[in-house]
Amino acid sequence: MVTVEKGMFRGTEAFFLKNDSICVTLLKSGGKVASILKGDLEYLYQNPSPEYIYPEYEKEFGSLDCSGFDDMVPTINAEYVSDGVFAGVYLPDHGEVWALEWKVDPGEDFLEAAVHGVRLPYMIRKKLRLRENTLVIDYELENMTEFAFPCLWAAHILIKASQETRIVLPEENRRVIVAFDMHSKLNGFGAVHSWPETTSKNGDLYFIDRLSQENSGVCEKFYFDGPCKGGEILLENPDMRIRFDPELTPYVGVWLNANGYKDQYNIAVEPASAPMDSPETAKQWGYNSLIGPMSKMSWSMEMEAS
Repeated sequence: MVTVEKGMFRGTEAFFLKNDSICVTLLKSGGKVASILKGDLEYLYQNPSPEYIYPEYEKEFGSLDCSGFDDMVPTINAEYVSDGVFAGVYLPDHGEVWALEWKVDPGEDFLEAAVHGVRLPYMIRKKLRLRENTLVIDYELENMTEFAFPCLWAAHILIKASQETRIVLPEENRRVIVAFDMHSKLNGFGAVHSWPETTSKNGDLYFIDRLSQENSGVCEKFYFDGPCKGGEILLENPDMRIRFDPELTPYVGVWLNANGYKDQYNIAVEPASAPMDSPETAKQWGYNSLIGPMSKMSWSMEMEAS
């Protein structure tokens, strides 16, 4: 049996979607999935601050809560739209919707949430359901004008990880492209590496399916080169399967942070509609990141807590 409750989470208003297996916490602030609990096991990374740090529009993402699972729309990197009707429009860091108040409508056994864009005329809606030990999220992204514009969606899922955590993808995914490399261990933006092991800038064998030891200062992000056609990522320790739409959201980014950024130790796994953290950069790499005039895009993703 699934129940919906309203309460508080780290000092902010929250909704709890529960069954006998898992408890999912959804915030109005940012529409954030703040927690996925199975018994006493928390799957999502939690900010050590006892109080939730409220997002502010146009603030840098890293200056605020940096926890849980946020939706990234219409970009991740801050940038200006380069052409079309919306040329010159500024898109803030990590997009808009993580920093906005969502309208949440609780049902008897589900949660619905929605928010409008600010700089671009879109609306994103999502419906959260539970199926045994699996969180199912159905999305809809709507362009509300007669003009196409650049827009991506990415699931920014910060996982509470350890040195035993491993990321497993199908055999077809054996090459990655670097999108962010704080200390140039992977030779910087655009470098191409093999998966799951490669050679670091110093010529050492280097595993990129896991975190480096704590306090190594490593912080890097990459995307798999091309679509992940299998539509599934397996995490080991903690054990979770992330399933996504291999037709509409086939790109996967991985963030590895071993105390290199904000003194945090976590992994982010990010199914996305376009790669490289940016509609403009995706276009330069030959990937489509436009949403058409008066159109809707619908997709689903699942997170199974094993």
